Amino acid sequence: MNFPDALWLFLLFVGNLAEGRGPAKAKNQTIRALLKPSNFEEFSGVTEAQNRSVLEVREDSSTGTTQKLPKERRLRKSSINKTEKSDGEEESFLEKLKKMSIPNELALPEVVIGSPTAPNTVIVYSSFTCSHCRDFHEKELPKFQKQYVDTGKARVYLRAYLDDLGALEAASLVRCFGGNSSKKIHDLTIKLFSLQKKWMESKDPKQFLRNIFLGYKYSAKQIDKCLADIKISAGLMKEQQRATDKLKISLIPAFIINGKTHQGILTCEQIASMF
Repeated sequence: MNFPDALWLFLLFVGNLAEGRGPAKAKNQTIRALLKPSNFEEFSGVTEAQNRSVLEVREDSSTGTTQKLPKERRLRKSSINKTEKSDGEEESFLEKLKKMSIPNELALPEVVIGSPTAPNTVIVYSSFTCSHCRDFHEKELPKFQKQYVDTGKARVYLRAYLDDLGALEAASLVRCFGGNSSKKIHDLTIKLFSLQKKWMESKDPKQFLRNIFLGYKYSAKQIDKCLADIKISAGLMKEQQRATDKLKISLIPAFIINGKTHQGILTCEQIASMF
């Protein structure tokens, strides 16, 4: 066991005691141990050109035409670390996660912008390390918000899709520092996407991410505490389970528009046409 894993399990043990459960009552220990750092491949950014080149053609069942859509793992050759099974085969993090039963009480509150009485609902799944997700948040979402959210015609749910350690850490920090404020979480999300290119191409993406939040006057101690908050990580993993297992989402950005799922890039106008 390496030091990061030992530290991870120690924090888990202390967290169980602090919550009054003790080792015998730590029923979530296996779930939370799944989130230890060694289960993820270290994240490293790539250039925008490399990212843009990873595309595939898929058929759009709604129109009968084909279109180029981003692969699920855009910025990585292998987004989630593979761990060896006893029979020699490999099992991905998401495969391991699928077997876990994460209690509903660990689910995080929804991040929603717009009126709760709006007649149309749009759920957006995106990853902080996905350039097409960045394009949507920078170019299409502001237009959609002005035309449909601010006018009371639609509300938008923002959900994180976790396809590498960078995405998990970014989402964890945003949820931690954003608290229960959808507006603050949305503002931090916009800020991170605006810096994504520099983040992806930096020599040390992990430190660059920390520097973003240090720039917001959060301390290194606060950042470490957020990244070590197992409840936030477990909540994000709970949402990831819903995305992959229940909703069968494998391409991002992904949208659920009034109950109908669409995977792949959409413009503001295309979303509105589905109302």
